[in-house]
Amino acid sequence: MKQLMKKTMMSLVALMIIFLAPLIARAESVPVTIISQPQDQVWEVGSEASFKIGAVGENLKYQWQVKFLRDSEFKNALAPSAKTSNYHFTMQNGHKSMKVRCLITNKNGEIVESKVVTVLEQAVKPRITYQPQDTPWDYSKNASFLIMAIGDDLTYQWQVRFAGKTEFKNALSETAKTNNFLFAMQFGHQEMEVRCVITDKYGNSVTSKTAKCTWQQPEKPEFVKQPRDLTFNIGEEAEFEAIAVGDNISYQWQVRFVGKSEFQNALAPSAKTSNYHFTMKNGHPGMEVRCVATDKKGNSVTSEIVKVKEFESGLNKITLSGNRNDHLITKQYCYVEGEKFFLLLDKDLDIPGDLADNVALIMDELENLMGLSFLEPTNDDAVILMGGLLGEPWQDLYFGMKVPIYIWCDRYNEGWISGATENGVNIYMNSLMASEYLVNLSGTSYCEYDLFAHELTHVLTLRHAWYSRITAEGIADYYAWKVMKVLADRTEDFHDSLASVIDNYESIDDAYKEQLLNDISSENAENCFVLDYEDPINRIKKMHYAYGRIFYAYLDRTYEKNLHLNYSKAMRKTGLADLYGTKTKNDMIQYVNVIKEVFGENVFIEFAAWYQENHDKNIWK
Repeated sequence: MKQLMKKTMMSLVALMIIFLAPLIARAESVPVTIISQPQDQVWEVGSEASFKIGAVGENLKYQWQVKFLRDSEFKNALAPSAKTSNYHFTMQNGHKSMKVRCLITNKNGEIVESKVVTVLEQAVKPRITYQPQDTPWDYSKNASFLIMAIGDDLTYQWQVRFAGKTEFKNALSETAKTNNFLFAMQFGHQEMEVRCVITDKYGNSVTSKTAKCTWQQPEKPEFVKQPRDLTFNIGEEAEFEAIAVGDNISYQWQVRFVGKSEFQNALAPSAKTSNYHFTMKNGHPGMEVRCVATDKKGNSVTSEIVKVKEFESGLNKITLSGNRNDHLITKQYCYVEGEKFFLLLDKDLDIPGDLADNVALIMDELENLMGLSFLEPTNDDAVILMGGLLGEPWQDLYFGMKVPIYIWCDRYNEGWISGATENGVNIYMNSLMASEYLVNLSGTSYCEYDLFAHELTHVLTLRHAWYSRITAEGIADYYAWKVMKVLADRTEDFHDSLASVIDNYESIDDAYKEQLLNDISSENAENCFVLDYEDPINRIKKMHYAYGRIFYAYLDRTYEKNLHLNYSKAMRKTGLADLYGTKTKNDMIQYVNVIKEVFGENVFIEFAAWYQENHDKNIWK
């Protein structure tokens, strides 16, 4: 009886395995996911039409279908390529306006249908709706030439023709490939002509009307660039520049040594050019310099008087009070040393007494949240300089592994931008400049600690691994927000920065909502990651910041705390170099495999699903 019951049970188990195995296999199978859709083709008899589709899944089979102009239903295409991911054929008369789609089937018989595309009868050429306008030439100011057009997948190429030249040439700046051509006007741009060539995805082009940097020559010489006080070391080349406009301008630089009452003409050959330079000697510190510009009629104008200064030592160690209401106005170069950093302070800064304490809080919290160390780098390819990174006046300081944080005063409002590498941070912040330099400058009245957090995140992460454009700026943006959110609960110093970050991120997410929903979708998320927003338009819009920030918001909510350690270890195995700048598509495909190794094969599909569900839930509050 026991043997009979045993045989019966074994039979039941066998039957269950037979019936359940297909269901188990089906449950574990990878669904079909389309990652790139086919695109419309333009009808031209005799040319090759090519419809391509990208998809992931198991044992995929393809069947392209077509619907001719008078057909009511789709039918299977019969060409051999109709059963591949690239359906191609030679176009004939009957193909005009034909509809095309692809059915993709996996090993379990699940079917996914592509979008329907068309063999277009005639491509609609781009049409300009707003032409570029003339802009008055004003030295060093930004010129902006705007064009607006409608068409399919438009690209832009601005061209320039300098005064006296016969041909237009392609402009090379990043904005020359956008609909808004921006550049700082320089000497030589007067009467320069610009135009834009707009091309759609079918190759149809249209050229805008010509606009100018308009300029009228003044009756008398005018300085458009004044010389300024500069600082040099004995033995170095001192250089002063002034630029004047007028009719056939000639220059004569003049000097007045310390203790002398009158200026005298400088004798160096460069003293008769716009760029006066000489080797710095003992008698030069304190010497005053000016430039006289003369036109061909003998009209003259004299520049502002400036001084030659000798570099001062930055080895003046100071201690801040720790009180936010105390302010130090730096009259000389100096520095503050912390446990993990050096604050290297330019002259003419207005430093709150608790700046060093708050920087220390930011660095501690970054290490705590990310599980990484500033002082114990693991990226063997990162070259960390342990001495004065930018030379004078701190070149004799030894940093070791501590992070040098240079804080500068942008005295001449040149628009310097903060940045960071594994070696350290450069900070330019209007709110930290002494009051006499804040006239006509925009900015905040509080210290933007989120900027410190953003740049210090770069230092921390680069000391452990390399990143792409998306991941580098994304992780820095995300942790700037997260650190501000944590520290705002401890001290009010971070309240304004947190509010500013939230407002900024919400504004960007709302402004680019449509593009983000398209880019962070199951079809496009991985491909956008591979492309890394290299195109100029998206770089100017800073789409890599937005995508990357949202990507890390997802990773931080989904994966364990040591995700950064796991990422760093995986990257070190690959031998991949810095992916922020120049890289190949193969590099980025290898990089995607690293991301999938650390976060799972379906990380981009799951990221897209999370964003589609949560994009309107205000993830930054």
